[in-house]
Amino acid sequence: MLRVLNSVGEELVQNTIKNLRRSPKKIASGVLKDSIRYEIVEQGDNVILEFWMMEYGYYQDEGVRGADPKSIFVNGKRGVQKAPNSRFRFGSGKGKGSLFKSIDSWIVRKRLDERKKGKFTSRKSIKFAITKSIYNQGIEPSNFFTDAWEKTLKNVDEKLAEDLENNIEKLYFELV
Repeated sequence: MLRVLNSVGEELVQNTIKNLRRSPKKIASGVLKDSIRYEIVEQGDNVILEFWMMEYGYYQDEGVRGADPKSIFVNGKRGVQKAPNSRFRFGSGKGKGSLFKSIDSWIVRKRLDERKKGKFTSRKSIKFAITKSIYNQGIEPSNFFTDAWEKTLKNVDEKLAEDLENNIEKLYFELV
């Protein structure tokens, strides 16, 4: 049983990281990718496979509903709700601080505040525009974990049945 759970855990981590790499917009610093891991916990007669990643990975996977997509205008068109079915949503606007700080460090890493064609846009202006857009339209779901989970679960029944069969054979030959 532990062998199968280890196999499932490793496959799930590999599939998750592979899916995350396929979405280059989702990897900025690599911190999320590096945080993805699994652990097997034994609690009495129960064995639990736990999966871990940074909290914001769940928001990236499932997306986040925006607070007011109609307040955004892009090229003369109204903004759209990027994750209408997500259980996560941006709230009343009082908790913008962490989004604002994250966007600031992202702008520095991506060097978006450099001069282009002799024009300069301040980092504060870029940060405000990006934060406003994300807050109001939300974050589009990437399903990097959800897809990996579904792909990995397809094989679990077969692996468990094979492991059970091997254990029964082993037990039978020990008794004979």
